[in-house]
Amino acid sequence: MNMDESQIGRVLSTGFSPHQIGYVATYIQPLTSFDTIEQFRAVFAHHREIGSVPVETSDGQMQIVPRESLSQRSTAAWMPFFSRPLARYLSTDYGTLDARDHLEAVLAAQYAGDHEPQRHYVVFHRGRYFGVVDLSEILRAVFRLRSQEMERAREIQQHLLRPTQWDNAPYEVHTYLDMAYQLGGDFYYRKAVDERHEIVACFDVSGKNISAALSTSLIASFFSTLEVADRLKHIEPTELIAHANSVLYRQTPADMFVAAIVVFIDLERRAVRVFNHGYSPLVVYRRNGPDAPPPVETIEPQFAPLGIEETIDLDGAVDIDLGTGSRVFSYSDGLPDAQDPAGSPFGDERVVELVHRNAHLEGEAFIDALRREIRDFIGDAPRTDDITAILLTFDDSP
Repeated sequence: MNMDESQIGRVLSTGFSPHQIGYVATYIQPLTSFDTIEQFRAVFAHHREIGSVPVETSDGQMQIVPRESLSQRSTAAWMPFFSRPLARYLSTDYGTLDARDHLEAVLAAQYAGDHEPQRHYVVFHRGRYFGVVDLSEILRAVFRLRSQEMERAREIQQHLLRPTQWDNAPYEVHTYLDMAYQLGGDFYYRKAVDERHEIVACFDVSGKNISAALSTSLIASFFSTLEVADRLKHIEPTELIAHANSVLYRQTPADMFVAAIVVFIDLERRAVRVFNHGYSPLVVYRRNGPDAPPPVETIEPQFAPLGIEETIDLDGAVDIDLGTGSRVFSYSDGLPDAQDPAGSPFGDERVVELVHRNAHLEGEAFIDALRREIRDFIGDAPRTDDITAILLTFDDSP
């Protein structure tokens, strides 16, 4: 059974990964330098995706005729020349690639230095002609692969941020997470240490996108390791933070750091111990009745961000008795730093005012109001940082 060009191309490409040139190259039966312009145009009519046609010269060399070299005239203008041989239109302005070459490596080589990248390529495999490919198709393929990889990475990060549910917990957790990019540097963690104690922590990694996401994965792995080793219930708050700081100091570049706020909750005493490491102020407020505004307390950063120094001084944590009907609101600096179309920031004062104004709302309604206010404030202004907000709502029963 004879195969046409498309069938041959599919068979050839199956031997390569989507990251290799051989996967995206198009097999075209080469013309000869004695073939005519009319035959050349017929190839392009059948293969509209290609930018050049391979031509085998009389001495066995492979060259090309680019589409643009014969596309500047109309069909009527070319008709008197249809019988002309292609030898007059051969181009030497092309590159050669191996079908096994990596797409990313090809792009890196083509855009290195000051030279202009080649637009058309003839592809060989084991010394034999394989097909043709254009720079535009290589770029599209790399973009598709990067998009797929970023989407997969986003799914992994969302899995790390998946909420954990507890039955009969004396408080609710409501979260708002809006990433400025596909991947983010904000990370939050909640874990029941034992029947009496829980941890809620928020982290904001310096840097953006992939580099920040790698650091959030490191933090997630740190906590997962403690859980698997059953160490959480046996570790003191200061010891846990010291270990986290040591891991980040050793495993991240010197110019990266992590702002963090770690809240240790004593469920029996209705009290929290707060370690604020360069994070946004923690907002704590209590209900004083349906008509009285709640008193609001803000806990400013007491410590330097994690990962800057090998050891860290942890004296000065803030202890708060919550009582009943209390709420604790945490937010990353992406919220106060968010700008409206005129370039004005949202600001910490506006955050506290928002808490006052929406104190009567229950957890999810509060987050919805926050989402609307952020959306209305930012409008169509560009985003540059992730926004994470967490609301802990304690029930009214003692």
